[in-house]
Amino acid sequence: MNMKKFCLLTAVLLITSIVHAAMIKIDGKVIDKKTGRVLPGANVIVEGTTLGTATNKDGKFKIDLEKGDYVIRISYSGFTSIVKTVNAKDAYLEVALEESAINLEDVVVTGTGTQRPLKNSPVLTQVLSSEQLHNKGFRTVKDAIEYLSPSIDVSPGSMGANLTLNGLPNSYILILIDGERVAGNVSGNTEVDRLNMANVERVELLKGAASALYGSDAIGGVINIITKRPTRKIDVVTDNYLSKYSTYSTNNSIAFKSDKFSSTTSFTKKGTDGYQLSNLETSSKGEKETEKKIIDEAKDYTIGQRFNYTPTEQLSFYAKGSYYEKTKYKPEAHYKYDMGFESTTLGLGGTYHITRKDFIKATYHFDNWKYTKDYFKKSGDFAEGDTEVRKDQNYQELKVIGYFGWGDAHYLTAGAEVIGDKFKETSFFPGEESTTSYNLLLQDEINITEDLTAVIGGRLNHHNEYGNYFTPQISSKYSMGDFAVRAGYSKGYKTPELKELYYDYVTSRGTHIVGNEDLDPQSSDYVSASVEYLTKSLNISATVFHNEVDDMIDNPYVPITAEDEAAGYKKRMEYGNISSVTTKGIDLLLTAKLPLNMMFKGGYSYLDATNNDTDNRLDGTSKHSARATLSYNNKFSDKYRLSVALQGKIKGDRFYENEEEAPSYSLWNLTTTHQLFHVNDLKFSIDLGVKNLFDYTDDRPYGSNYATIDPGRRVFVGLKIQFNQ
Repeated sequence: MNMKKFCLLTAVLLITSIVHAAMIKIDGKVIDKKTGRVLPGANVIVEGTTLGTATNKDGKFKIDLEKGDYVIRISYSGFTSIVKTVNAKDAYLEVALEESAINLEDVVVTGTGTQRPLKNSPVLTQVLSSEQLHNKGFRTVKDAIEYLSPSIDVSPGSMGANLTLNGLPNSYILILIDGERVAGNVSGNTEVDRLNMANVERVELLKGAASALYGSDAIGGVINIITKRPTRKIDVVTDNYLSKYSTYSTNNSIAFKSDKFSSTTSFTKKGTDGYQLSNLETSSKGEKETEKKIIDEAKDYTIGQRFNYTPTEQLSFYAKGSYYEKTKYKPEAHYKYDMGFESTTLGLGGTYHITRKDFIKATYHFDNWKYTKDYFKKSGDFAEGDTEVRKDQNYQELKVIGYFGWGDAHYLTAGAEVIGDKFKETSFFPGEESTTSYNLLLQDEINITEDLTAVIGGRLNHHNEYGNYFTPQISSKYSMGDFAVRAGYSKGYKTPELKELYYDYVTSRGTHIVGNEDLDPQSSDYVSASVEYLTKSLNISATVFHNEVDDMIDNPYVPITAEDEAAGYKKRMEYGNISSVTTKGIDLLLTAKLPLNMMFKGGYSYLDATNNDTDNRLDGTSKHSARATLSYNNKFSDKYRLSVALQGKIKGDRFYENEEEAPSYSLWNLTTTHQLFHVNDLKFSIDLGVKNLFDYTDDRPYGSNYATIDPGRRVFVGLKIQFNQ
């Protein structure tokens, strides 16, 4: 018995010694190259593994690794990232990062689906970094998205954010959170502000058709919102905002991280009393007084939870979920109901690294979206206190994607995806309806020479109603020192939405809106070319594009039927493939580091969007758009940093074929951010500023095609408190 114990103890000691012998410990410190100050919170990521950490308040980090060679990426907001190769000889690393207005090593994922430094991406991608998100005082995802490019137009609406990109509306723009689709919309508008801004790491924009990589809906472009991952032992954030009309928001999160497990819990609450631009309303009999608000009184909240588990360097899992609820309170003088919105999401996934370059990801995503009317007065068959479910949508997505290096010149992406979309029976839909699509993806990133790279790929779609369709894509980039030339072609494809096929509803004004089961899918051909000059202090780019969209779906007024007339309906709208549309134009972007710690970022977009059937401009589009931001950022001491940003939005007149055009306008916002002091592990930051600095409002009667629904000049204040270790 003693001999057995001795042998067992010997075996344990032997295994332990082997394990320890096979491990290396990397200690390090990250500092500012110019000042020598430590950089707490710098990210240290071991590429090709599931491992990563952040520097502590002294700028130090420690990672335990199995014996071998590793590539480590060290990054810090506002500084140029550094990539180092380490092995058992590297017991200690001191890394000096250089401050940079433009981080050439910023990693992006949206253009190719794989991580690439921004400067090396064959697909031109625009990025809003975590530093820009903080210093510009963005409080909602909507505000952040609009800052990305002058070709984006975002305005709040009663049914969610009205978003257009290069002339194409919401339904042609795919919105992702960490690469997963945001499902659920009402009237084509997606409610992007259900996401907690405190958890947003960066926002990436990819213009043009991306159906080969992301499938249906990505005809106009892709917006990918990347969320933060815990890198500290504990990180607690509360970020609060208050402005006119009792407009407020509070974004809160608490994150924990151990060696193998991490957790992020978030809670967001927002509200407003709403406002009018005018107390008059247009009607068939002229103008009349109204209590209707362009932005209704509203309250909403979101609760989110994410768990991450990394049992080994090669393997990681996550589970996440969220619940969102919003109520819009309608004026009793005109309505008998309030509007309710509700979303429940669930996500599961895992990643397995076969080698440092080769890995497989499997993910599952579920989103249930509901839209209701909550009656406070009797209306037809609905009594006071009843709830009418107008829309109840279940969206599910299951995908498995592998990433494989093939020699030094090729990197392959191959995967399969199943998407299910189901609408339950509601007052909008006479019966339960669903669609299913099965997709195969193959893509090759090719390093042809040191200066020439290309991405070639395609997706085979099989839809249960529309059969098979193939969408190819090719992009290339040629580098000449600090210059880069990119060109690309992509095929877009979009199947009709369930509401476009099966919708059947009568509005309160007697308009019968019906779907059309004979609709054809929409397709597009997108071509672009760009030239870019990129250094640490200057980035200039010019992009020309041409997008041809065939069989675009809309729901125009059509002659009323005998059945409608007999039922007492006044008008009829019916979905159909009504037009071919061409959008073409040019985008000019400039980012420049200026003297005295100042920086300029601006852009201009020219858009020619034409309905080819009528030869008129596309409704709701502007030919000229511009954005400009002048910012100042200076760290006066370890206890005080000041950031000032003057942001401008300039928009040309918006065209409508049969209605009054919306006039041109400009809006300017001033934001100051004061990072005051640290008390032990506490950080404080105060935002003070003015929205709509020059007090522009479009005060035409309710129902007009507004240039903007901004209510005029208003002061705002924000307070952010962060505790981390």
